[in-house]
Amino acid sequence: RRHTRYISVTGVQTCALPIWTTSRITVGRDAAGLATSVSSFVDAVNDVLKSIDSSSAYDASTKTGGPLTGESSVRDLRDQLLNAVYPGDGSSLAKLGIQVTRDGLLTFDSTTFTQAYTADPAGVTEKFDKTNNGFVQRVYTVAKGASDSYSGIVTQAIQGRNTEIDRMNKSDRKSTRL
Repeated sequence: RRHTRYISVTGVQTCALPIWTTSRITVGRDAAGLATSVSSFVDAVNDVLKSIDSSSAYDASTKTGGPLTGESSVRDLRDQLLNAVYPGDGSSLAKLGIQVTRDGLLTFDSTTFTQAYTADPAGVTEKFDKTNNGFVQRVYTVAKGASDSYSGIVTQAIQGRNTEIDRMNKSDRKSTRL
C-alpha cells in the first residue's frame, strides 16, 4: 500500500512525497560498461603513444624535429608502454581484445573482450587488475616511472635538454665577448 503526504511550505510549490515505495535492485556483471572503461583506458594509452610520436618525430621535408627527437629514453618509454600488453607469462591480451597494430598503437575489440569476460569474469579481471600486476598496474608502473618529478624518464630527458641549452647559451655568450 502506498501513502502520499503533501508538504506545503509558504512560498514553495507543493510537492507530493511518497512515504513507502517498492524498488527493484538488480545486481549483475556489466560487461558492456567494463568494455567501455577498457576502451577508454586503451584510448588514453594511445594518446600518450601519439604524443611521444609527435614530440620525437623528425620531418625530413622541413628538416625539423620535435622537442624530444633523438631522445632514446623516450623511445624506451614508448616500448615499455607497448610491452605492458604482454603480462610476462608468455601470453598477451589479444584473447581479451587488446592488440598492438603495425603503427605501434593499441586496438581494442569490444566483442572479443565481452565474450572473454562473459566466459571467465574472474580470469579477465585478474589480467587487468591493479593489485595482481595486471595490464592497468603495468601501465601505471611505466607511467609513474616516466613522470616521477625527480628520476622519471621524461623529467630526465627535459632536464638533459635544458642543461644542453644552458651550456650552448653560455658558449654563445663567451664567443660573443671574444
